[in-house]
Amino acid sequence: MTSRKRSGSGSKRQLKEKVVQIYESFFKGEDPSLGNPNFWEELFLLKPKVPSLEAEIQKLSGEQLVALKENINILFKQCISTLGHEHHIRVVYALQTLCALIHSIYKKTSGEYGFDIINILMGFEMAEKLMQDLLDHCNNFLTGDYPASLKALCLKLLLVLVTGTENVSQNTLLEYVMINSIFEALIQLLCEPATRTQHGHDAVLLLTLLVNYRKHEAANPYIVKLSILDDELALNGYGQVITSCLTEFCRQFTAQHTEPQSGSWLSSLTSMVGSIFVSEEGGVRTQQIRANNAVLVALYEAVHLNRNFITTLAHTQTDTSAPPSPSNTLNSSQPTPDLSVPPAVDIFAQPSNLLVTFFQYCSIVMQDTKSEASVNNVKLCFLILTCISEDQYANSLMHDVNLVFKVQLHRLPMRHRKLAPDKASPSQPLASTLLALRYSTSDGDFKDNALRLTISLINVRAIINHFSPKIEAWLASQGLSTPSEDQILDVVRKNYDSLTLKLQDSLDQYDRYAEKPRHAAFFTAMVRSVVNDTRQNIDFASLDLQLILQEFSSIS
Repeated sequence: MTSRKRSGSGSKRQLKEKVVQIYESFFKGEDPSLGNPNFWEELFLLKPKVPSLEAEIQKLSGEQLVALKENINILFKQCISTLGHEHHIRVVYALQTLCALIHSIYKKTSGEYGFDIINILMGFEMAEKLMQDLLDHCNNFLTGDYPASLKALCLKLLLVLVTGTENVSQNTLLEYVMINSIFEALIQLLCEPATRTQHGHDAVLLLTLLVNYRKHEAANPYIVKLSILDDELALNGYGQVITSCLTEFCRQFTAQHTEPQSGSWLSSLTSMVGSIFVSEEGGVRTQQIRANNAVLVALYEAVHLNRNFITTLAHTQTDTSAPPSPSNTLNSSQPTPDLSVPPAVDIFAQPSNLLVTFFQYCSIVMQDTKSEASVNNVKLCFLILTCISEDQYANSLMHDVNLVFKVQLHRLPMRHRKLAPDKASPSQPLASTLLALRYSTSDGDFKDNALRLTISLINVRAIINHFSPKIEAWLASQGLSTPSEDQILDVVRKNYDSLTLKLQDSLDQYDRYAEKPRHAAFFTAMVRSVVNDTRQNIDFASLDLQLILQEFSSIS
């Protein structure tokens, strides 16, 4: 014992973990497997040290990285080979090592010219076979009877692959994901409530990013498959993932603005306005807005590509499970919720659906357009609304007087307007709610569009201007201030014949929405934003080994 304490720096070298020593040796160009036929079997029984592995790769110069290509190719190949091992821990550790290796190589080559990610990772001659094997294993893990933790790690590996480059269309590795489809595996996760709860957000995120791979340049099988998807369970599952994310954001907003306020009305107003729009350097606000970009792009792609998805918009949500989502709450100081525990359900809540939730979300984000992130988020919302409003079936749903919902719309606080949201909003067709989102102004960059909107509402104004004085006169004659609905309808009927409306021509003729060329650059930027945010939030370094072992034992 004494000799160990006196050994000084030599003791520190002895205390360095074996796997770290292997990494150091490996990225010095040495072959630690020489003389040890069981080396790879033993390596994948050692828990990976992700920070150490990434640090070794980041220390390399460009020339050193190229010189170590053979070693990196061997490590990549051995990781994939181990995914078929019968020993569960080896499979998990191989997946984790792959995540760290691919993530680090992407990071290292992103700013370097002349380095091809395919050649550095696996070599051109073996790339097709190795990527087919890798994606076959991924499909197997995602669709087979495997623990949730293994499925989650597999999805993280796929997200590492998909988010390797800022511009998803420049990610050459995705050509292999186009050839060896994972579409069906991701859809299966959305069909089953249990897997949707645990993996739904990642599945939808992957589908969204893959759909945007070279979408205007070449045939993309994910676009084709999403556009013709007619599985009701899958479409509803896709919609429920989006609904739950937006619902949580709306719930946090509502809770924050219905908390009891102490002090004067001025302090209450100042506190609320400040909590919405004021944050340290705008960072928190921007993060809150950007966090929803992924599900909004997912909603856009579904509405834009798949007419069958329109039926999901008005589908009453009965599944209260909330899939994991990125940090999109309005209070960053709150602890991360335990997603394994189902959220409390408000038994007094009205039946809801994706459209209702989306309208409520729009009313919140429209209040803040001071930053570029906010403007982009609102623009994306209105493009989604445009696609919805152009669909004939969606219009029939929104105008159906027998299909009514209570939608909680949020408005900016003003002197004449209560601070709390109007919870007593009437049940009405969704088209009525959509009209309540309208906003026009006679100045600004969009004054021409605002003028066109004002002109198109000429009959709405005529109805209001015609009946308002009639109703007021009747109320005065009756000495009433709060008439009933039947009394108002009676006044309307008696004065309907004298109402004059303008007959509008060619209402069914308009320029239909097209993403390209007008909005192509916008969506490229939005997807780039989603890629960057996703890449920063992928956590494949932390694993609960005890939980993984328990899950494997329960299955076997």
